[in-house]
Amino acid sequence: MEHIKLGFAYQMQLKDEWQKVRLTYVSPGRSFFVFSRGKKHQETISMTARMLSRMCETGRMRAFENAYLIERATARARKQLAALKAAPTKH
Repeated sequence: MEHIKLGFAYQMQLKDEWQKVRLTYVSPGRSFFVFSRGKKHQETISMTARMLSRMCETGRMRAFENAYLIERATARARKQLAALKAAPTKH
């Protein structure tokens, strides 16, 4: 729970289904959290730190994105460049 960050996506088990949610608000004292889900019809899910802690402990919440967008894009570009260098050229 200490590692969750504003703006990151997570998977949360809601109504016996895994849902993709995004952390949209954290109170200054980290005692209140707001998540949103959906694009057209947004739904907000608010919870206290205690509720969030219980979800993490029981495995009902997990990270969806492990890195910032730019870090993921950079890693993908490095892989593509490595593949280009490794591929034999035909003349």
